[in-house]
Amino acid sequence: MKLKNKIHISSTLLMLVILLILAFVIYFSFSRLTYSTEVEQLQTETNALVAKFNNTETEDPSTVLRAYVPVNGLVKVTTADGQQLAPIQSPTVTVKLPDKLEELSGTINVEGERFAYVKAPIIWTDGQVAEVTVAQSMQETTKNLETLRLVLVAVTLLAMIP
Repeated sequence: MKLKNKIHISSTLLMLVILLILAFVIYFSFSRLTYSTEVEQLQTETNALVAKFNNTETEDPSTVLRAYVPVNGLVKVTTADGQQLAPIQSPTVTVKLPDKLEELSGTINVEGERFAYVKAPIIWTDGQVAEVTVAQSMQETTKNLETLRLVLVAVTLLAMIP
C-alpha cells in the first residue's frame, strides 16, 4: 500500500476516534446535567410541599398532597411506624415505586422507566414525623436524550464523509 493511502486511512481513523470520544463526552455530560437538574427542580417542589403541609391545618391531608403531585408523578407518605398510605399519583403513572429508596434524592429505574425522586420529613396530622416521597417520570427527558444520541451519531457519520 502506498504511503499516501496509509496516511489517509490513519488520519481518517484518528478523526473517527476523536469524534466518537467527543460525542460520548457530550452525551454523558449532558445526561448527567439534565438528570441532576430534574432532581433539583423536584427538590424545590418537595420543599414547597413540606412548607405548605406543615403550615396548613386540615382534616384531610390528601387535599394538600394532591395539589403538589407532579404532572407525571406521585406522592406517597410513610408514617413513623412504617405504615404506607396509598400513593397519590397522576393517571399516567402505572408503576409502583419501591418501598425502600437508598438516598434522599436521585433517580431510579422502575419497570424500564426512569424516575426522579426526593424524600423529605413531614409533620403528619397526628404530630408524628412521617416521610413524604415525591417522584416524577423522566420519560420526556429520556426521549430528549435519545434524540441527542441520534443527532450525535448522524453528525459523526456526516463528519466522516469528507
